Amino acid sequence: MVATQAKTNLKSFWSYVKSKTKSKTGIADLKRSDGSKTTTDKEKADLLNTFFQSVSTVEKEGDLPDMPEYTHDTELTNLNISVEKVHKQLRSLKIAKAPGPDGISPRILYELSDVLTLPITIVYRKPMETSKIPDEWRTADVTPIFKKGSRFAVNNYRPVSFTCVLCKVMEVLVREHIIEYLRRNDLINQEQHGFTKGRSCVTQLLDVLDIWTEAWMQGEESMRSTRITRRRSTASHIVGL
Repeated sequence: MVATQAKTNLKSFWSYVKSKTKSKTGIADLKRSDGSKTTTDKEKADLLNTFFQSVSTVEKEGDLPDMPEYTHDTELTNLNISVEKVHKQLRSLKIAKAPGPDGISPRILYELSDVLTLPITIVYRKPMETSKIPDEWRTADVTPIFKKGSRFAVNNYRPVSFTCVLCKVMEVLVREHIIEYLRRNDLINQEQHGFTKGRSCVTQLLDVLDIWTEAWMQGEESMRSTRITRRRSTASHIVGL
């Protein structure tokens, strides 16, 4: 089975190879700031949770800047969640991805998409009417992933959140509706690189490099210093929500 799918699904093939050649060791006993080590999984989880919270920026609602009022001839219409759109997204799911807190695997949604599309569409339309989503969609299973360095250092791990697949599918539908409106009305700044299809931190750095190079060739002072930090350290979680 794995061999026959190797040509079309290399990720699945290498995941199989990795599972057979490497043993899972779990999280090592982590060092606390006082030099002592954790001995139980709960102690590890508590220490990692404290660290992950310390490197995240969570502003109070009152600290958010006032947004200037903006009017446009064309208003953003209400999202019409159709059966066709939902079915398309279910058939686009990556079945190898992990499920979220609800335990619903993307493989199930993919394989049974013809049967589940209609009831899922009905579920998706409800939040559009009530402005409320299921409480479970607000939760996530957080898994610490080792980066590099010492496995005993808590700051060498990063969190990966697994949210409910059904929630992520609905998020795609909402995002596409908003992005289509912004692009149609030319409301996305040309200098916007983050969270923009076809752009990334790499394209942003290339643009900045062009500006620095041009300034240097003209004999201008192009830069004093710069620093690239982790997105998680500065991104607003309230704005994201």
